[in-house]
Amino acid sequence: MSFRTETSLELAAPQDLDALQRASSWLKDQEATASIPEDPYGRLDLFLNEALANVMDHGGPAAREAPIQLVLSVGSSEMGEEATLTIEDGGEPFDPLAHTPRPIPQSLDEAVPGGLGIPMIRNLADDLHYSYDNNHNRLSFTVRWGTPENGAVSAADTARPGIQIDSFKRQDGTPPNGVGERRRPGISWLQLFSKTDEQAVMDILNECEVLTLAPGTPLLKPGTQNDSVYLLLHGSLAAYLDSDANPEAAIPISQGECIGEMSAIDGKPVTALVMATGEARVLKVTPEHFTNRLLTVPGVARNLMVALTERMRRTNESMMEAQRKQMALQHLHKELEVARQLQASMLPRNPMFPDRDDLEITALMEPASQVGGDLFDAFFVDDHHLFICIGDVSGHGIPAALFRARAIGLMRITAMGTLHPDE
Repeated sequence: MSFRTETSLELAAPQDLDALQRASSWLKDQEATASIPEDPYGRLDLFLNEALANVMDHGGPAAREAPIQLVLSVGSSEMGEEATLTIEDGGEPFDPLAHTPRPIPQSLDEAVPGGLGIPMIRNLADDLHYSYDNNHNRLSFTVRWGTPENGAVSAADTARPGIQIDSFKRQDGTPPNGVGERRRPGISWLQLFSKTDEQAVMDILNECEVLTLAPGTPLLKPGTQNDSVYLLLHGSLAAYLDSDANPEAAIPISQGECIGEMSAIDGKPVTALVMATGEARVLKVTPEHFTNRLLTVPGVARNLMVALTERMRRTNESMMEAQRKQMALQHLHKELEVARQLQASMLPRNPMFPDRDDLEITALMEPASQVGGDLFDAFFVDDHHLFICIGDVSGHGIPAALFRARAIGLMRITAMGTLHPDE
């Protein structure tokens, strides 16, 4: 890497909030000075905060008492423009690359606070290195962007040879041999090519093109024809069973997975919307490369069957979960209807006081939702005093309905003990 700029910052008292704020401000200043784009800067900022938190958590007293050195290097390499942020501390040895991360929760029931900082750092980095030298931890985090110096790995949507599949990061980030480089060697991390002849596969893939998708860009749309298979090399994609792109209905696609294989095989229109949820790089494999060449490589067809089975199982689970939510919603609607009827029964019937010919009172309440906070009441406190109230609880829905029920009860009780409305 050829450096354009290199700056450093020393945090003398890293455990102080002021020191952490100073570190963030320092990095923000470098964003403009070194012309770092928004997305790479965002990843650097997240890394800075997570890494400093890890130093405080795992470094012991020495990390909290000794200065922490931050170094930011920005320049160019054969991979493109890049920035490397290095954090050096004098705490106890702690290698986040060898640390076994807690699995990312798949549901709200599995979620517990904390423990996801290390997996996040691994997934955000284009390179991640750790070493322990001279009683100091050194953790370096690299992000890349733009077009490479030599044009060997272009971000443009054009076919190019030598795509170097093994240079793209995988999903879980576990480093080979537990330390140093976190990328899996070769192409075995790509689901479709696990335990296959890597050289034979690479000879084919090197003829394919890599697409760069901005966040929100659709890769496949429902109802359209598709004859290619796609492999997610880097970034994030999600599949939606409808075209609304509802985040709650998203089926995440992991790095290394294939996309579009079903429509490419059966020739039928695409049934799901596949869209980039972050910046993504996708390898496009045409029918000529996939059907005529890749499927003839031993092991690829077997891996394809496994991938299809896993996709079907995951889709079924997603649909079952959506059905459970729909049933729960229907049950809630029934309960709200019962609540609406109960709430209506709390109000006086119309007309009020039908046995009196000297008095006529009629009222109507129509809630904005199934239940609401509007209220009215009228009754005789004694033979000569009539109590009348009209009220509106702020908001509507269940909270307002509960407050309204309490308010009616309290007013009826209070009104029987005083003839002064202001009280």
